[in-house]
Amino acid sequence: MPDTFSRVLMVAFSVVAAVALFSGVRRSVKNRDQWSKGALLGALIVILTFSFVQLLATYTDSWVKVTDVYRDVSYSVPEWGQASLRVIMIPTALGGLAVLFAGLRRRDSQVNIPAVLLVTVLVISMAAALLHGDIPLESFPLVYLCILLACVFAPRGLGVHLGIATVCMIAAIASGFAMILHGDFSVIECVAGRKCGLLGFNFRGVLDNENALALYLALAMPFVYIGFRGWEGLVMAAYLTFLVVTTGSRSGTLTALVTLAVLLVARPDIRRPARTPVRSAILGTGLAGTLVAGLLLPMIIRDPAALSGRAYLWQVARGELADPSVFFYGAGMFGWRHLHEEGLVNASAVYSVHNQWLHVFFSTGIIGLACFLGALAILLWQARNGYFLVAASVLTPVFVLAATERPWPIDTADWLTWAVPGALLCYPLLRAPSSPPDDDDVGSAPASRREVSA
Repeated sequence: MPDTFSRVLMVAFSVVAAVALFSGVRRSVKNRDQWSKGALLGALIVILTFSFVQLLATYTDSWVKVTDVYRDVSYSVPEWGQASLRVIMIPTALGGLAVLFAGLRRRDSQVNIPAVLLVTVLVISMAAALLHGDIPLESFPLVYLCILLACVFAPRGLGVHLGIATVCMIAAIASGFAMILHGDFSVIECVAGRKCGLLGFNFRGVLDNENALALYLALAMPFVYIGFRGWEGLVMAAYLTFLVVTTGSRSGTLTALVTLAVLLVARPDIRRPARTPVRSAILGTGLAGTLVAGLLLPMIIRDPAALSGRAYLWQVARGELADPSVFFYGAGMFGWRHLHEEGLVNASAVYSVHNQWLHVFFSTGIIGLACFLGALAILLWQARNGYFLVAASVLTPVFVLAATERPWPIDTADWLTWAVPGALLCYPLLRAPSSPPDDDDVGSAPASRREVSA
């Protein structure tokens, strides 16, 4: 359990992060054009998800402790939390449809092609579920569909970063102070043979487990750094890294350290777009290598006990893909759940295959995987004229986590839902081709450039 030094260190870092957040928000608010519809959209996408319901459950001491037949302990939100999630889904779905219809009515609207492809992936998952005898009309998948449809015409650019970064930092700082105020829940004692965080214990903050917190914070790092920039963005990104290495999540720790290094080296700047051939080539090569490694990893590891049992999950998924129908169009959004019901998958792993690429392949087949990879490729390709570093930096934690986790949901809403629209809307889309400065250090967009910005 945390000693005095750990408590003082956490409080000190959390206070510094809170000061940086206040300064960053105050500075950005002075530029009113930065806090726009895009910022509101980014903030609401994070707020209207599981994480803030879990934050309230933590600070009201309302978590329900659940012990299964194997004496494994987990926590679930109370009944009022479940009811809150059901209520939240209504305005989220309606808001997404409102953004979609508003975009359809505007003559100058530009279609977000990667968003269309991800909608296609979700539709394939639903159709596959129907073909396998399931009815894919549950609330969370439908809400996620509305969110993706909103992204087809939603405002893009800096505002999205600011909205997501602000709300994620509030959750992060609340997690930091939870060590002191709600340590009985937030701090997990290490036992023999169990992985431990930097301070000698595991830490889950305001979420239900340490891995969930690590993924949440690692995915938020690029938005925080890019949205606030300056000393505030650097301090807050470092604070998020500190929290992640405290959680005890090994995949999260690796991702946070890699992401922080990428941000420091690449220096993405959405306010001053410029072509940066050297940094873009390095980062693009790194993403490509990470993608290839993530695709091959589940295919080459054969020991079922490897990587904390993930290799067993991959083995099960590969076995299902031997069925031609699963190979071509997937097992559908409930396919993995059915394997859990058959006793092949543990309850702790029921939400994913624990590899983003294999998860997409299993749920939507080779057709869905092609659409998913196509969405990522187009997202990076459209950013080539000045925003490649921004898009690639946002995707860095996704690609690193993808090897052993499922950072992006593809057919349901969960605590990481916000990361998908955040990436889809992370840079303005140019209306007309232009040639920003070819400079690997500094650059600015010409005044004549017109953008669809948040």
